[in-house]
Amino acid sequence: MSDKFGEGRDPYLYPGLDIMRNKLNIRQQQRLEQAAYEMTALRAATIELGPLVRGLPHLRTIHRQLYQDIFDWAGQLREVDIYQGDTPFCHFAYLEKEGNAS
Repeated sequence: MSDKFGEGRDPYLYPGLDIMRNKLNIRQQQRLEQAAYEMTALRAATIELGPLVRGLPHLRTIHRQLYQDIFDWAGQLREVDIYQGDTPFCHFAYLEKEGNAS
């Protein structure tokens, strides 16, 4: 993730680093990615499969279930845009609309 908004303005990053704040207090990107991979794989195995449920509430529940061990904000809507490298994620202002699109 990159603080495209200026030093310290992205609440999801550690100040002065391009590392997302996390419950594990990991401040090296490769270590965080490995921990996230391992922990989300374990959580993914606990997701109950069933009929397709559409909509943002369901997506937020999945996000919370997958990332609850890593990020305090898992399942919450973002308040800023985030990037992975130079690749932007969905503009935060569009999350509700896009998350509820059928």
